[in-house]
Amino acid sequence: MSISTCISLRDKASQVLIMITLVIVMVCFSVFGTEIVAKSPIDALISENEPVYLATRDYIVYKPLFPLNYNWQENDRVANAVKEIDLTIPSTWSLAVENMLCSKYSITVWSEGDYTHVYNYTRGELLTAMIKSALNRAIVNLMPLDMQSSMYNENASPGFKNDPAELQKWCLQRKDKKLYELQIETAEWAISVIREKSKRPTEEKEDAITAIQGNIDKLRRTQQPILPSRFFVTDITGYYSEETAKKIRLKILGQ
Repeated sequence: MSISTCISLRDKASQVLIMITLVIVMVCFSVFGTEIVAKSPIDALISENEPVYLATRDYIVYKPLFPLNYNWQENDRVANAVKEIDLTIPSTWSLAVENMLCSKYSITVWSEGDYTHVYNYTRGELLTAMIKSALNRAIVNLMPLDMQSSMYNENASPGFKNDPAELQKWCLQRKDKKLYELQIETAEWAISVIREKSKRPTEEKEDAITAIQGNIDKLRRTQQPILPSRFFVTDITGYYSEETAKKIRLKILGQ
């Protein structure tokens, strides 16, 4: 067999291999559709699980009853998606704002206070909480003592727009601004609120204003946002595990 014949056969074999590969890709896409396309971090917050039943006692939600067929791998996938958005919120900002009102189930979370709270978060609720947290990084834990409630801290926003639809509208009206600019606007609003409404001693108010102004100056100088703290990564907030869910079912239902 001549060299030219071998080269010709090799080229034909390569062409056949390419055609086979293309056929396989087309078949997979027709069968699985968009499932073969990687999910964006925002889309990844939607769980394939159903919302968990929350047991109550004295009208207080205190334990989640995860179904036996609950997909814990899916739960872990969503938890990891939350962590990813933690790290990428500036670059995913517009999509996060767009999906703030989404009602699709995401994940079940516990938090401890005077008693343990349990909550089924939707994607929209997660994104709203993350957006509030991001907006307020220049003022969090710096407000006077009479303004340490969530209204003026983690959940604050200019004009007290704590309603998700109103906060979304506020963000959309500023869609051409970068996150650091929104943090500046929020911080400037906070200073005006301290001056108008705080009843604390003058020295305490001025200390708060000075600290917040320092963050404003830093934001203007660096033109970089102050990044949010990790969401749900604290000693008093977290996700459920399969082992914990089994213990809860056993205690409440005996199974």
